[in-house]
Amino acid sequence: GKGAIIATGNITINGGGEAASDNQAALIADGNISLRGTTTEKASYAGLIYTKGHLTSENLRLAGVFVAAGESSEVTLENTEVYQVEDLAK
Repeated sequence: GKGAIIATGNITINGGGEAASDNQAALIADGNISLRGTTTEKASYAGLIYTKGHLTSENLRLAGVFVAAGESSEVTLENTEVYQVEDLAK
């Protein structure tokens, strides 16, 4: 899918598949963001992730820009491939 998800709370996405955005903010949350693919099929996500909470990623391929801006934010990446895409930061 393509587009933006904006939440005042948490965002949780589970399962296989892929999501992308065309230079738009794709996931923005005041709370935590949790992205989990499966052990048999890594999910793919390309775009911007901005959270004031924690960012958790498991079994994913991530491309883009990731910001954990909260004072006590933590980033946990497990079995995750990360690719930097400068164009998605513009």
